[in-house]
Amino acid sequence: MKRENGSMVFYVGDSKTDQGQVNYGATLFSPAVSWSAASMPKLYVNVAVTGTSELRLVWLKAGQTESTGIAVTGGTIPATCAQYVNFPVIGDGVMRTYEVTLNTNQHWNGTIAQVRIGNPFDPNNNYQWKPVSAAARVRLGWVSTENVPPAY
Repeated sequence: MKRENGSMVFYVGDSKTDQGQVNYGATLFSPAVSWSAASMPKLYVNVAVTGTSELRLVWLKAGQTESTGIAVTGGTIPATCAQYVNFPVIGDGVMRTYEVTLNTNQHWNGTIAQVRIGNPFDPNNNYQWKPVSAAARVRLGWVSTENVPPAY
């Protein structure tokens, strides 16, 4: 992430190969939080996006790490592969607010400790990152539980 023209921008199209697996993009991490999932079924994400038509919002619950296993049909997968919602965006660089419904995922419950926004996973391809343009970027406005910009 870096500051460009006074705004924080992260490049979700950057890629890195680690042990033969290509990982795409920067991910925006929230600070540590303590939110009741039941009290916030949706988040509003205000961003300007270029180079991709989809983003992913991932969460960790209190006490979890990225490698915490989540039981699913056929085995166990990391929490970050089960606790997410991919959401469509318009990649034209215009600042927009997207409503992300979270309570449609069965794992949106308990106490949420962190949310992350980044490049989407492909659940049909063993949760690998979906490839995006190397120039894909996200300029962050704000994230809130209400569709109202914060007062600064």
